[in-house]
Amino acid sequence: MRKTTDVAKVEQTMKTNAWADPESYADSLGPAPALFQYGLHDEDWVPLQDAKDYIARSSGPKTVQFYDADHALNSKATVDRDEFLHKALTLKP
Repeated sequence: MRKTTDVAKVEQTMKTNAWADPESYADSLGPAPALFQYGLHDEDWVPLQDAKDYIARSSGPKTVQFYDADHALNSKATVDRDEFLHKALTLKP
């Protein structure tokens, strides 16, 4: 999307939706546990260094997982997410 969309439109969309930007609330995530999942083939959408910076700024207990995948992740990430939510929310199988 970044390669095919006018930069001014992207910037306007980001400004309009700034309230949803996770960077704005990363430092107040705790005390709830957080799961960070990133695809290692996602440099066009979320550069790895940006992901690492965001994780470092976040507060509270966190689990970080990187996958051999693109932005949509993969089935392993889905399983990991389900397991994290079951544990964090103390859900029964």
